[in-house]
Amino acid sequence: MRYNREAFTLLEVLMATFIVASLMMMVSYVFWQSFSIWEKGDRRLEMCQNARYGIDVMNREIRAAFISESNSCLFFKGDERALNFISASHKANRGGEYDLCELRYYLKDSHLKRMVKSHLDSRPGEGGSTAVLANGILELFFSYYSGEKWHKSWDSTMGTPDDITDDALPQMVQIKLKSQDEESKEKLLVFSSIVYIPSSAKRKISFTSS
Repeated sequence: MRYNREAFTLLEVLMATFIVASLMMMVSYVFWQSFSIWEKGDRRLEMCQNARYGIDVMNREIRAAFISESNSCLFFKGDERALNFISASHKANRGGEYDLCELRYYLKDSHLKRMVKSHLDSRPGEGGSTAVLANGILELFFSYYSGEKWHKSWDSTMGTPDDITDDALPQMVQIKLKSQDEESKEKLLVFSSIVYIPSSAKRKISFTSS
C-alpha cells in the first residue's frame, strides 16, 4: 500500500491550525490593547479640554470684575458653589467706555453653566441667557482671598469679610473643578486655578450699562 507523501497528516494540520490561531489571538490582543489605550487617552484629553475651557472663560471674566460703591447694581457676590458678579470684559469702544454685563457661574446636573445678562437691573441672578460652559463637572468650588486669608463667601455690598465698612473685590479667586467622563470609566480629574483681580486695587473705569 502506497502513501501520498504530498498530503498533510492530521497532526500537521492541527499544529498549523494551532499556530495560526495563536498568532491571530496575539494580533487581536495587541490591537485591542492599543485601541483601549487610545480610547482612554482620548477620554482624558476630552475631559481636560472640557474643564480647561470652562476655567479659561471664568478666569478671563473674573479678572475684569467691577464694582462701585455708588451703584448697587455693580456687585460681586459668591459662595463655595456659585459666583455672581459684574464684569467689564467687553472691549472698550472708541470713547474708552465699557459695556458691563452680569455673569453667574453655577453647577447643575453635572453641567457648568454660565448666565449672562447684558442689561443691568435690580434683580441680580434673574433673567439673562444661560449656556453650558463644560459638561461632566461633578463638583465646583470657589474661595476668595481678602489679602489676609481665604474665605468661603464674598459679598461686596456688605463689605469685605474683614471690614464691613469697605466695599471691595477679593484680591484673588480660587476655582476648583472635579471632572468625570460621561461613562464614568476614568478616575476623577481635579483642576484648580487662582485668578488675580487687578481691579481690586481700586482702578477707575468709565462704563455704560446699556
